[in-house]
Order: sequence, then C-alpha cells, then structure tokens
Amino acid sequence: MTLGPLALVALAAATHVYPDPAERYGEVVIDLRRPASWAREEHRARAEIAAFRGRADKRAEYADALAHLGGMQALAHKRAALDTWLAAYHACTEHFGPRHRSTANAAINLAGRCAERGRFAEAERYYGIAWHAYRRMGRDDLRDRAERFSDLGRLYEDAGRYDLALWCTHRAIQLHREDGRRPHEYIWNVRTVARLATRVGRLDVTRDALQLAESAAPDDPGVQLDKARYLVAAGDDRAAEPLLRDALAVARGWIIRQRAFEADFRVLLAGIVTRAGDPERGRFDLLTAIDAYERAGGPRSPDYIDAVAEYERLFPDDAVAVARHVAAIRGAAVDEDLTGPEPLVGEKP
Repeated sequence: MTLGPLALVALAAATHVYPDPAERYGEVVIDLRRPASWAREEHRARAEIAAFRGRADKRAEYADALAHLGGMQALAHKRAALDTWLAAYHACTEHFGPRHRSTANAAINLAGRCAERGRFAEAERYYGIAWHAYRRMGRDDLRDRAERFSDLGRLYEDAGRYDLALWCTHRAIQLHREDGRRPHEYIWNVRTVARLATRVGRLDVTRDALQLAESAAPDDPGVQLDKARYLVAAGDDRAAEPLLRDALAVARGWIIRQRAFEADFRVLLAGIVTRAGDPERGRFDLLTAIDAYERAGGPRSPDYIDAVAEYERLFPDDAVAVARHVAAIRGAAVDEDLTGPEPLVGEKP
C-alpha cells in the first residue's frame, strides 16, 4: 500500500534501532502519537543521511533515509518536508530508476506536499509520474487504481475543482467495491464524497454518504466532523455544536494530535458560536485555526485561504487588512494549468 501523507498518520513507519547509522539490522514500529518520537527519528534520519551521502554502496539507504526524514517532517508539519521529499524523489529516481515502487512512493508524497502549498499543477504532474510508474511495474490492479483516483480526488478538492474531485472519488469507491476489499481508504473516500457534496449543496448525497461512513466507522471523529458540517449546512447549529465538541475531545487523543486536524473543528465551531452571540469566542477559535493552517501548510494552502475567507465573512468590520492579504494569496494560489484526470488515467470524467 502507498504511504501517502494521510497514510503516514494512520500507519506505523519503520526504521532500524541500532546506534550506528551505517548499519541496518532490524526494524521497529514508531509510536506516531508521540511528537518526541518524530524528533528522535528525524535526528536518526539526519545521521543516516550524513553517513550515507556520497557512498556508492549506500545509495539505496541514502534514498530511504531521505524519505524517512520527509515523513517525520510531514508529521511535524515542517515546511522543509517539501524540499526533503523532492530530494528523496531525485535520489530514488537516480538509484532505483523510474520503474520502482520507492520512486513512485516518493512521487506521491512529493505531490501531497506540493498540493498542501497550493502548487497544484506540480502535484498533478507528480501524481501522473507515480501513476505511470505503477503501470510500468505491472501494479495496476483495482486497489492500486482506486488509490490513485483517491489521490487525484484530494488534489482536485484542494484546487477547488469539485466536479473533478467528485468524479475521481466516486471512481475510487466504485473500484474498491469491484475489488471486494474495504480498506481504510474506502471510508476516507466516502467521507470525501460527503464533504464535497456539502460544499456544492447536494445534501441528499451527503446524507447517504454519512450513513455509510457512520455504519463502518461510528467512532471516527472525522466522520462526526463531516456530520457536523452537514448539520450546519442544513441550518441545525444546535445539533452540530455538541457533536463537534464531543468529536473534538476524542480527536485530541486519537492516533495523533495534529494542529491542522483540530483546526478543522475550530473553523466550524467559530461560525456556530458567533451566530449564537459569542463573537469573541468565535474570533478566538478562527484565529487559532488560521495560525494552525499557516504553520502546517503556509499561506498558500487551501485550508489557510478558506479559513481566512471565513474570517472575512464572519467579521467583515475588522477584516479589511485581512481581505487585502487573502486576495493577494488567492491570486498566487490559483493554478489554471491542471490537465484533469483523463491524460493521467485514460478515463474521461
């Protein structure tokens, strides 16, 4: 399975445990719930990179160490993750060649980092590289194709191309059903359909998707977040607020405490409490979310732009300077060079 940015949150990463970075005898599972583990593994990866750099007999280990460093930096929301994954991709291409799983995985992770920075055309290009690499390796079964469509769906959602995002995500769900397996990506795709349908006002589609997601993962705080979005869109703030607060309490101890994930809850809560007559609390929640998104993805990230736009909508009187700022960011983030999925996957939306 591909270890993309989201999979890194849900799955364990592996590395050796011996003090000499030039020797790799065993593997252990990293506790991704502990930020101290990320710092320790980042330090270990840097030591490996220094030890393996320039050694012809250690090029594979060097590429692996770069990928591991990029994964730890991504977990810690460090902007350096983009440059690290770019270096890992080039190292994998040079050593393994374009028809290797490590090269394809590095391209996928690099695409995810580019999308987080609002560099959508670059992300689409690297997803295409990964897609064609998998095909050349003969890895084009139903589950692999479903994962590629999932990747593209998230990319087009971030880019604001909700029509393409919905088509790619529906295609991924269809492929998972044909495959007969229901991995965690299947539920993620169902959640994506719910989220996209809410954005475009198709609340009937949202309702059906949420019923499926809740039946499969009733305790997932992300599913409850999507349900709260649906309730807010349907005008039921009263039902949405306690659901959000309960889910946020679970999310804070769920797998890994990510500032950006908590910010998703805060953005929705900000609108609810502001409409309920507590604008100061709403302002605090929203500014906290904006800060988290800026730290995680930078000022060109889609989440940051959407959160600032929400601040502009809720608090227009004190958002004049913010409005000018976000207008410039929006202009920089708009990317008109997306080709769409057809050149990449050979299927028309």
